[in-house]
Formats: sequence, structure tokens, C-alpha cells
Amino acid sequence: TMAFRYVAARARMQCRSFQLRTIHLVPRQLSKQLPMPYTSPAMANLNSANDETTVAGSSDGWEALWQEGVEAGTCFDVSSTSPALLRFLEEHAATIVASGSGQDATALVPGCGRGYDLPPLAQHGFNATGLELAETALDAAKAYLSTLELEAAITDRMSLRAGDFFAEEAQYDLIYDYTFTCALHPSARPRLADQLVRLLKPNGVLVTMIFPIVDKEGGPPFRVDKPLFKDMLEPRGLQPVFLQDVPDDLCHRGREGFTALGVWQHKDCTAPLSVNPALLERL
Repeated sequence: TMAFRYVAARARMQCRSFQLRTIHLVPRQLSKQLPMPYTSPAMANLNSANDETTVAGSSDGWEALWQEGVEAGTCFDVSSTSPALLRFLEEHAATIVASGSGQDATALVPGCGRGYDLPPLAQHGFNATGLELAETALDAAKAYLSTLELEAAITDRMSLRAGDFFAEEAQYDLIYDYTFTCALHPSARPRLADQLVRLLKPNGVLVTMIFPIVDKEGGPPFRVDKPLFKDMLEPRGLQPVFLQDVPDDLCHRGREGFTALGVWQHKDCTAPLSVNPALLERL
């Protein structure tokens, strides 16, 4: 069909050196398909891994993948910050900072990759930490951040650190998950949810960019959706203050129709965030 050829063409531009497979979307647009980069040897190993470390969510396969080479704008690298995150920060970052730790407000990006999300978080007042299992990914992040012309005050609020998310102990005013959950083996999700709740400060905000919302087997990326996040987080005391599909103009290219935005807080927080239901509507 014309729609399929159009999507496939866009995917070839984004994943130039990768073969493609198609993954079928449900339930929003049954006729639409999501092209995904197929595999390199390291990705194939991740897709088939079922060892104890991988199942626990701390696979060393990500280091192998980054060593193999992840160019900006290919594979899972999206080359920029999510437009939907930028919209959210513009509207609500100041409130989160003020109701949290003020000038000492902190943000965590687990699985930060090249660190695209750290500058906007720092620019909006957070001391932003990018956490990565893969040392080579951190090298790529340092290289990327060094190319930006940022004021010293912004640079000083950004840090990169190698480490296992599940060993993290500090609490944060904001935690941002974009493709971290979908990168982990589904068996690690209860452990992941426990740790997200544990690391979120009493008035903190968890922001989840929920992707890929598809009907597929295996991974990474493993399929996710809004009900999955509700099932993970609500029994552990987090509630959604915003949970909507992301419109196409606020999605990364090639991820239109497959992404949702969730914003979560502790049910007993004393500074509930009021998010406009029209947050993501076209300005």
C-alpha cells in the first residue's frame, strides 16, 4: 500500500545501515506499521539473551552494542530531545523545582544514551544526572555534550555517571524514562517499578515517554503501553496526573502514533501537580 511504502521510506532514512522489520500497531491504527532497525550481532545477542543478568535488567549486552557502533540518528538513537518533553518542561518544570528542592532540585535520566535530555533539564533548573550501564555510551554522551555551546551555569548542572540503575540510592525530584522500560527484559519490570517508586522524592514527578506501543514479540525494544505502566505503578502508590497519546507533531520522526506521555506522582504527595489536559494540543 501507499501508506506502507511511505513509512518504510522514512525508516530507511532514519536507520540507514540497518535492515528493517515491521511491527504491527494495536489498537489505534491497525493499518499502520512501525519500522524498527532489525539487528546487528550485538543487538541479536540482546534479543536472544535470557541469562540471569539480562533477566534482572542489568545486561552487559548494551556495552557490546555501543562498542559495535551506534551512530547519532540510527538504531534507537533519536538525535534530539523529545518535543513532548520540551513542552512539558516549559509548562511545569518551574513548579516541580519550586515544590521540590528549589535550586538543589535533581533529575535522573536512566539509560541516558547520548544525553540529549540533560541540557533541557539543566536549563529548566534541575541538576540533571545521566546514568548509563555502557561506558561507551557515556563517551558518546560526553562527546555530544562537548559540542554544545552552553553557559557554564548550565554545564555545571549536568553530570554523567556509569552505574546500574538498580543500585542507585539517591532520590530525585524528577525521573525521566524514555525507552528505558522497553529496553529491559519484562521479568525486570516489578523490580524496575519498585526502584522508580523508591527513588522518587515525596513530591517528585516521574515522566514516562511510553514507546513503542506495538503488538510484537520479544525485544528489546519490548512492547509497552499505558495499561502496562498503570499496572506497574499504581499498586505501588504512584498515580497518573497525565496520561495521553502524543500527537504526531510532538513525536520523534518515525515514532508517530506509537508514543504516549505519562506523568506520575505519589498518591500521598503534598504538592500535587496540575497538568492541563490540553498540554499536548497544537499551540
